[in-house]
Amino acid sequence: MHVSVLARIAQQQTLLEKLGGFLRFVVFWLTIPASFFLTLTLWNLEKVDQRDAAYTVDETGAVAYVKECTEYGPISHAGFGYHWGCSVDYGGGGWKLKPYSERTQSDMFTPDDVGKTFAVEKIGKQLHRYHEVDRVSWGSLGFLYPFLVVGALATGQYWGIGRWAVGSLALGIKLTPHVGRRYIEKLLRQGRLVARPYDPGFYPEAAATVELTKVHGHWVKITKTGITSHHKTKYRHRVLTWSLRWSQLEKLELTAFYRPDDEDSEYPIARVMDIYTIPRDLASRDPGLKKHWGAMGIEGGARFEYFLSREKAMAINSTNAAYQALRTKGPR
Repeated sequence: MHVSVLARIAQQQTLLEKLGGFLRFVVFWLTIPASFFLTLTLWNLEKVDQRDAAYTVDETGAVAYVKECTEYGPISHAGFGYHWGCSVDYGGGGWKLKPYSERTQSDMFTPDDVGKTFAVEKIGKQLHRYHEVDRVSWGSLGFLYPFLVVGALATGQYWGIGRWAVGSLALGIKLTPHVGRRYIEKLLRQGRLVARPYDPGFYPEAAATVELTKVHGHWVKITKTGITSHHKTKYRHRVLTWSLRWSQLEKLELTAFYRPDDEDSEYPIARVMDIYTIPRDLASRDPGLKKHWGAMGIEGGARFEYFLSREKAMAINSTNAAYQALRTKGPR
């Protein structure tokens, strides 16, 4: 997508919209660590909820003498909130108690336990004071975090999460084309842009092929045969998504968006390609065309949000004019 086109679209933002974009940017990057520590909080609550009866010396043969406790938080490896980490002397089996200092599991010991001895079980490098039970509680929601992250990434392109991540509308459109389409639709609804047929006013020699490249491996080719759309698979093979012969086209035209005060249509904000087909229900039957049908205010056709440069628009216009006679031929 042409950089100057993205800049012109971004310039249509009001001060309030720019401020909103900045706030979304801040919220997005604050949400990531906040959700991470919220997950730690839920996991910690899950561990606390799984505590059952306390160990006895007969069960473990080991004890811990609580020497002192310090408070840590409000953000830590245990998530949000304040917790106690206590230093203890550990030993058992008739051995002398040895210094053993660690931040024990959340509130396993508290200042009220200082100077007391408790039966403990050492599992790995951690001391445990309680038996654990396999109890599922609402704290288990913390395990949903990885799935939520994957879901957000999977749907991010459609919902424009990239726009939140970068802050800049121009860069957001480049990363997620849906953002540009939705923003143009908003400007059209609010009357801040108007759509008019676009004529570059110059017809260079018609190109044999005009190719419109779109992000994520999608592109459209205009040739003397007609118009085809492909996308690239993960194996780098081209897969046909839809195809139209010239005889199936009622009309191919360029449309530009202008500010309402640009009465002479001298300064287009963006240019797109509109396709009207014969029969008209062709797009509704073809998923590749259906998603473009009615986009950005078009009626009765498919509008493609390629946001063309002037050079690309002239190439399409010249090729379209050269093949205009072919559209009247063949079965309709």
